[in-house]
Amino acid sequence: MNINNETCVQRAILRFYYQKSSSLKREENKLLGKYSISSKTDPDKVREFKKYLELRLERIAQMMEILLKAHDDWAVTERRDYFQIETVSFDFNEAVRILLDHGFSNEEYILEVEYTRKWGVL
Repeated sequence: MNINNETCVQRAILRFYYQKSSSLKREENKLLGKYSISSKTDPDKVREFKKYLELRLERIAQMMEILLKAHDDWAVTERRDYFQIETVSFDFNEAVRILLDHGFSNEEYILEVEYTRKWGVL
């Protein structure tokens, strides 16, 4: 058996949420849990939320820009509460390291890794 044969395909998915979502299991997440719009909203709270969104979306754009410069085979998708960037040709450990090296916390994104088995014997 050739040790260089790949038996699985790794799919790395990074999700960048900009609003609080039920998909985030971390209730203590400081970035997303601080601001919310409720029935007791006044104009000042709306302005505060606007500032938060501007800052959060800028951070997301910076993370995406860094990853797109590091690797050119990303699929970028926008969803209701988040942006998603995914690839099968770049190791997720390298993506996480690059983000950490640029000062981003792992609290700022959700990482999901999927493995698909290739045909053949393991």
